[in-house]
Amino acid sequence: MKKIIFSIYWIVCLCTIQAIPIGNWKTFLSYHDAQKSVIADNLIYVLSSNSLYSYNTADSSIRTYDKVSLLSDCDIQHIDYCTA
Repeated sequence: MKKIIFSIYWIVCLCTIQAIPIGNWKTFLSYHDAQKSVIADNLIYVLSSNSLYSYNTADSSIRTYDKVSLLSDCDIQHIDYCTA
């Protein structure tokens, strides 16, 4: 019985180690507590917990904006959209 538990433990450990390859980044942004949302054509930009993401209504995709992709800083206080 101990050998089975020990084997399962090592299989789980080995599987979780391979989740994110070395040299890659994965961000974990908060999608709750939305503070402001702005509609721009078929995109809805949402500011939540000082992070920014957009929801595309055409294909139901979500794109996050953070230090790894497109933003130089993550302390966002306000968003708005200008139609011009």
